[in-house]
Formats: sequence, C-alpha cells, structure tokens
Amino acid sequence: MKRFLFTAFLISLFALSCGRRETPITEVPNWKRAEGIIAEHHQEWSREFESFGLDAAFCEALVFPELMRYSPATDLFERTANSALYVHGGTAATNFSILFFQMKPSFAEEMEAAWMKSPLKDSFSLSFPLSDSESARKERIERLSDDIWQCRYLSMFLLLLYDREKGLIELPPEEQLCLAATAYNNKFDADIDELRRRSTFKGFRFGGAGIPQTREYSYPEISLLRWSAAK
Repeated sequence: MKRFLFTAFLISLFALSCGRRETPITEVPNWKRAEGIIAEHHQEWSREFESFGLDAAFCEALVFPELMRYSPATDLFERTANSALYVHGGTAATNFSILFFQMKPSFAEEMEAAWMKSPLKDSFSLSFPLSDSESARKERIERLSDDIWQCRYLSMFLLLLYDREKGLIELPPEEQLCLAATAYNNKFDADIDELRRRSTFKGFRFGGAGIPQTREYSYPEISLLRWSAAK
C-alpha cells in the first residue's frame, strides 16, 4: 500500500510539472535588459576586449548571466557599501559584487595578484600595487566601478586562465566558453576536469511580475545561449 501511495505521489508531481508553464529564458525581462546593456556599450567594450586579442562576443556572452542579474538600485547600495566598508576593512568587512559584470573586490584582488606574478603583464601596459593599504583598496573600488576597467579585469581573467590551462585553446569554442564561464562564476583556480564537473550545476532561474519563472539553468548554459543568439 505504501509503495502504491508513493508511486501515486510521484505521478502527481510529474503531472503538475508537466502542466506548469515555464517561460523561455530569452523572453524574460532580465534577458531583454541585458541585451540592451550590451547594445549600449558594445562599441567601447569591443575596443577594450580586442586590445587584449579577445573576441568581444565571446566575452559578452561569458558575463551575460551577470548582466541579467544586474540591478541599478541594488548596485548603488552595494557600491556605496564597498566604498564605505571595503576601503576601510577589506573583504572581511564587505565583498559585494558590483556593476555590470558583478565583480567582487576579492575577484579584483585575485586577478591583480595573479597578473603581477605572470609574464603576461610584460605584454600589456597594466600593473598594480599589491599593498593592502586603504589607498590601494580605494583605487581598486574606483576601478571596479568603471565598466571599462571591468572589461580589463575580465580580459585579464581570460588570459590568465588560458595561460594556466594550456589545453583549453584546443577545445571546441563552445566548450571553451562553457569552462571559462564556469571558472568566472564558480572557481578560477579549478582545472579543466573540475570545471567540467562544476559546469552542470543549475542554480539560475528568472521571472517577473505576471511572468512564469524559467526552468533552472546553469551559468554556462545561459552564456552559450547568448553566444548562439549573437552569432
């Protein structure tokens, strides 16, 4: 009897899930807003990405889930908090993700430290003081609050990732984007095998007033959808 009741429960859950309408992610307001941000900034972002030898559409697709999550009102609060608390107390005080690409101060610290240890720094006119002073943290927050500087940090991230994981460039472009997006969202220092495992995590769902939510997506899944749409 218990087995029958459990089976009936599973069937009813399946029926409910089949009857629930889900909105395609490309139709939610977040997607449209993210497209609008790219349309507004694509020209200057492209120049920055291309100065590092990177494909702008690839880079924009990589951070597209962040653009979907970006909220001007929330961003204003979090930038203010970072300016007031991070500058004085570091990441122990606050570590909010800010601006279009939703970059944290800890991410900028990690990129700067890795960049200054890498021979890549000799190929670009880009260097950073690695002191943990208040003035250094203030300058870092000012950089993170500038979308062109966020393009530079993203470019540094990709160049460092490809330099460390030599086999990445040999993979199909779609897999490169999948793994790079996973590293950006999840764990920069993970190797390719670990990134493959992490890439399947589905934790992103969007909706809106009067709009049914989307199904759950993985971060790289959204990046790949954007890249495909932009081609």
